[in-house]
Amino acid sequence: MRLPIKNSFDLTPIQEYLDQLTHLNTLISNNPSNTRVITKKRNSRNYYYERITSKQSKYIRKTNLKVLRNYLQADYKRRISLELPKEINTISKFIKRIQKSKLETIYSELDQEQKKLITPYAVSNEDYAQVWSASPYNSAPRIITEFITSKGEYVKSKSEVIIADTLASMNIPYRYEPVFVTKDGVTKYPDFQLLDTKTRKEYYHEHFGMMDDPDYLRSAINKIDTYAKNGIILGVNFIATFESSEHPLNRNTLKSTLSAVFNHN
Repeated sequence: MRLPIKNSFDLTPIQEYLDQLTHLNTLISNNPSNTRVITKKRNSRNYYYERITSKQSKYIRKTNLKVLRNYLQADYKRRISLELPKEINTISKFIKRIQKSKLETIYSELDQEQKKLITPYAVSNEDYAQVWSASPYNSAPRIITEFITSKGEYVKSKSEVIIADTLASMNIPYRYEPVFVTKDGVTKYPDFQLLDTKTRKEYYHEHFGMMDDPDYLRSAINKIDTYAKNGIILGVNFIATFESSEHPLNRNTLKSTLSAVFNHN
């Protein structure tokens, strides 16, 4: 199955902007201003503040900069507070309209056999995740081990079982040991490749499980450095977990880490 072209309607930046506006609106609405500044210009500019409820105005001496600054700031805040709800409403309607785009539902309404026969151009996040998960990928050779995930996959350690099962329980699509070729042509096999179903961003996840072994520690540092030189950067698109004999992998810590990265509430 071929992976579809990514939908051009990436709403993440717009949603982030809407969140900022909503937060700003909350701050301003908690302390509304009941005054406005009136500017009159004859020979020079004169400022007056007016109480909106009473329409009474009073001259502000320009020499009194502190008072003038306070009233101008309050008036600016008032004007922002009047426009914010309008902009929030406009953006919210736009996001809802795009999220209900007919372009996406055309693919969603096809049956599974039809979906296998076409390459979609615009799909919902849910459909994109399904296609991503079902798409074949090059990986490390599979070997039979004693460690089996809830999906029936053989992995190399108990910790990898914990990670795979946690990802599955959180509905985070993953690929186990996908091939990654560095700029130097060296083949690497990251433990997991993950998909954020909300943003369609891909992450790599490496688990470093013997951090109290000096040789393993050096190898881990070299691997992190190699990934960074090839665009897989810790904290950006690379997740790393660690353990030692005294500090085994903690399920709750792992889940908290993944929840923070993938914005799971």
